Amino acid sequence: MTVVDPKRRDGRIGSFLGLGRDGQWVTANGGRGGGSVVVLKWLCPLVWVVAVSVWPNPVLTPQDRGARAQELIARGRASIGPVDTVKALSMTGSRRMALGPEDPWLPYEVHIVLPDKCLRLMSSMMMPGPRVVRTALGLNGSSVIDRRLDLASGTVAPKSMTNLVRERAVFTRLMLQWLLRVPPFMQLSLSYAGETDGPDGRRALQIDITGPGWPATRLLLDKDSCRPVQITYHVDRMIAPGVPAGPAEDEYCVELSDVRLVGQMRLPFRAAARLNGRLVEEVRVKEYVLNRPKMTTEMFRFR
Repeated sequence: MTVVDPKRRDGRIGSFLGLGRDGQWVTANGGRGGGSVVVLKWLCPLVWVVAVSVWPNPVLTPQDRGARAQELIARGRASIGPVDTVKALSMTGSRRMALGPEDPWLPYEVHIVLPDKCLRLMSSMMMPGPRVVRTALGLNGSSVIDRRLDLASGTVAPKSMTNLVRERAVFTRLMLQWLLRVPPFMQLSLSYAGETDGPDGRRALQIDITGPGWPATRLLLDKDSCRPVQITYHVDRMIAPGVPAGPAEDEYCVELSDVRLVGQMRLPFRAAARLNGRLVEEVRVKEYVLNRPKMTTEMFRFR
């Protein structure tokens, strides 16, 4: 094997590295020797910039990943709008369970009063019948809201088997997808996991969210705006027609789109949910109301 001495007179290796024919560093003005500090000062940052641009997911420590996640969340919240001014939020629209071609669009509402109140009002088609059942689910502090009413007969239907852990998780996911905020009662850790493909084919930034009593969750942010575009988590195995079951748990993915300006806030007006890759639910938002003056805690007094 031939070894080339960088100090050889032809300077082939030395010229490539910025060395003179005598092996010393060459400064911008053609000087030698003492120019090593000058060259290294601009060469090292340049190498780092090039490395990051061609390798979007560099190796980071857990502390770096946590700090990066918080930085992206802050950018996303600034892009959404003045999220810290939101004390209450109401959404009205329609919801369709996309399990069959004849599934209708039915009324759907979500009402939130921070920090710990959330009410979801939804209508569902139940069998036999079919008949429409109106369901109220949510949180009132540490109490669970779980009430179902058969609109045809006016009788109270069986409860939905929800619980405090599940309703807190639902509330937290709504807060993340609308405001990129985590309720104070949830102890969650956020970690940047790198770039990935988003639901619309554009590049997205992935944040992994973990915590006690919290299912493994991936939050995708738009690479340019850092606003949420998708949230994916695991749920107990569900049984639905034509939906393949996962190995142990089912993967539930909510895709957000049709972002519009509501006052000073940018909020999504469409959501599509997929269970193990198959579309199972769609939501169309008709209206958002922020900080509704007449919203009180009385509406959350369900049992």
